[in-house]
Amino acid sequence: TARSYLDLLETGCQVRTLPAYFVNTGKRLRKAPKILARDCGFAAHVADVRSWEDAVSRGMDGPLVETFALAELITLAGLSETRPGATYWRTGRGAEVDLVFERGPAVVGIEVKSAVGLRYEHARSLMSLRDDLGDRFRIGVVAYLGDETRRLGDRVWAVPLASLLGGCAVDVVDL
Repeated sequence: TARSYLDLLETGCQVRTLPAYFVNTGKRLRKAPKILARDCGFAAHVADVRSWEDAVSRGMDGPLVETFALAELITLAGLSETRPGATYWRTGRGAEVDLVFERGPAVVGIEVKSAVGLRYEHARSLMSLRDDLGDRFRIGVVAYLGDETRRLGDRVWAVPLASLLGGCAVDVVDL
């Protein structure tokens, strides 16, 4: 029954399922798909969020920013000539990268944060993915609500979400 309802929501373009990314089948990774709302306005309505202040006070700001960013990035990827595969990555220990684009051997990870400031912890999962993939990992991006682009580590950068979704978004998505 649940699968039937999920299929109905997907057919009605209300949600999408994002498959899990995994290469090493022996590693303890979560392999169940992630269910994403396609529209953050719809998600806010369903959660009865009336304003940004309401979202922040109820801890919904992160999920709503993530819903918005992932929907936009997946749409941009679909418009590119290369059309990289979109997945997410989560380990059994809880490390998660919100969006993983793969084209051939190249992999890009994107972690979305609703924070204005940066902390080292924001990049930890991207660094785990980088260490897991080695040379296949091209770049990891922490997309956040701040306004400064900053290198956080080897092949891991913090980029303002507004910049990522602006003119440079297609360049990152195209690998």
